[in-house]
Amino acid sequence: MSYTFTSAEKLAALCEEHKVPISEIALRYEMKNGGLSKEEVEHRMETILLVMHRAIAAATEEKLKSETGLVGGDAYTLQGAIGPMKDKMIMSDIAVQAMVWSMATNESNACGKCIVACPTAGSAGIVPSSLFAVQKRFDLSHDDILAGLLNTSAIGLIIEENAMLSGAEGGCQSEDGSAAAMAASAITEMRGGTVEQCLHAASLSLKNILGLVCDPLGGLVEVPCVKRTTFMVMNAFTASDLAMGGVKSAIPFDDVVDAMRRIGEAMPVALRETALGGLATTKTGKRIRKEMAERNKKKKK
Repeated sequence: MSYTFTSAEKLAALCEEHKVPISEIALRYEMKNGGLSKEEVEHRMETILLVMHRAIAAATEEKLKSETGLVGGDAYTLQGAIGPMKDKMIMSDIAVQAMVWSMATNESNACGKCIVACPTAGSAGIVPSSLFAVQKRFDLSHDDILAGLLNTSAIGLIIEENAMLSGAEGGCQSEDGSAAAMAASAITEMRGGTVEQCLHAASLSLKNILGLVCDPLGGLVEVPCVKRTTFMVMNAFTASDLAMGGVKSAIPFDDVVDAMRRIGEAMPVALRETALGGLATTKTGKRIRKEMAERNKKKKK
């Protein structure tokens, strides 16, 4: 039996046919197409989760600093502020904690630590921080987070098949936007949401990020990339809560993905990870690029 799908419409049909959630179709897809047993798939997932945990720990247990000095230490600082600032923060403890975990993952990436590209290195913090935060918030089981991770793979596959995941191809909408949509769908399933609600959450999330450019200073995945991911976690949370509350996307997920593809293709090259536009070409961006070039010259001497 085939569990192959390349669209949300087909995925939903498979879920309906077999009366199972998205995560189960994703599991069967991996088993069938990869020639793997359920235990082998779960073992790979356990490895992924372990790397995700370690990437977070690396930047929350000590102050990291990237070689350029542009990023590092913010996750550690914010982690320490959660307790003392508890009564003064607008968002809940778990929401701020999720931001810490997302930032930590991307700081680890910028500092050369091992991370899971989910779906890319630049957007690596969004999915794990969302899944871990929801697991903690609702005291969910380990099986629940495994299901969430499987769910993300299904949504990511649809985007990859019909649009793009790389910022160099479609701007940051295709990296952070895809990760947020994946996370939104996953945490909706983890909380007991239906297949329909998962896909609405993914649609609502991705729609909100359409057109987001990729404009890293100096061409490095540091500024504004690391902090940008923290906002994307809140995007995923908002989309999931809306879907769970009965709010539906007027535009189906497949159409949203197609729109993202067309927007990405129309986006100027200067706004697709080339550091030739946006924040990268501000006064500050140009100064940092010059400083980076001077440092590189000294290293070569």
